[in-house]
Amino acid sequence: MNEHLRRLLELNYKAKEKVLISPVGSVVGLDGRTFNIDGAIVIENTKSNGIDLVFEVDHGFGEHGGKAAGWFKVDTLELRADGIYASLDTTPLGDELIDKKLYRYVSPAFVMDRNKDDRSVLALDSVGLVNRPNLIKDALNSKDQILIKDLNSKVENLELEKNEAMKTVEATSKELSETTDKLTEANSKVEKVEKSYETALEANKNLKIDLAVEQNKILPKDREFCKSLNDEQLDSYIQNNAGSILAKELGKNIDLKENNSSKNLIDKAIAAGSKK
Repeated sequence: MNEHLRRLLELNYKAKEKVLISPVGSVVGLDGRTFNIDGAIVIENTKSNGIDLVFEVDHGFGEHGGKAAGWFKVDTLELRADGIYASLDTTPLGDELIDKKLYRYVSPAFVMDRNKDDRSVLALDSVGLVNRPNLIKDALNSKDQILIKDLNSKVENLELEKNEAMKTVEATSKELSETTDKLTEANSKVEKVEKSYETALEANKNLKIDLAVEQNKILPKDREFCKSLNDEQLDSYIQNNAGSILAKELGKNIDLKENNSSKNLIDKAIAAGSKK
């Protein structure tokens, strides 16, 4: 590791003293990238934003999920020979991580000038409190790199969500298919039962008509007409015609106009038959 760069990035925090948060000049990072940092321009642009710089644990990644270890007051930014300094107000989380030496390095995140190809830095976006070696290798971050990491993380999460959603769709589709099969089977059974029920009703009606003809309650010529009646109509028809048919079978002349009730018809038919 470049000793000079390591010293610049190592956190040396003392209460009420400003902290070095970024080197200046042409700086080659530990990952080989070069940053052109004009301290005066960076401070001017950062101050114009009017927003304090968050001291972010692991640049928003890792165990603490981007919680603030503290805040660098934007109006305290100061250019010195070896870099840019600012006053730090720590949070309880920052006090714990720093006092217990759980984290060791600062890592400035830059807003890059997209209109230039020399990797010129426009402003400071935030400052990271980092510790793991792979983060130290990327200690000089650009905002673009952080955004890319963030987007990659979101893409990975969305990929996982998509896979879970596809599993749910497949499971639901399977359940729906099974349910559809069961419904089709149930409908088939209902149709069979309905058909059997209608067949039984028809057979019962035919039997009732046959018995009525055999018992001289209706005439054979009335079969087809009787088949067109429902059960209630058929029962009523057979009952109302029984006396008239019995009278005819007995060969007696009964005046049907006197009383149209089946009881009287039968009674008169029986009475006529007893006098024979």
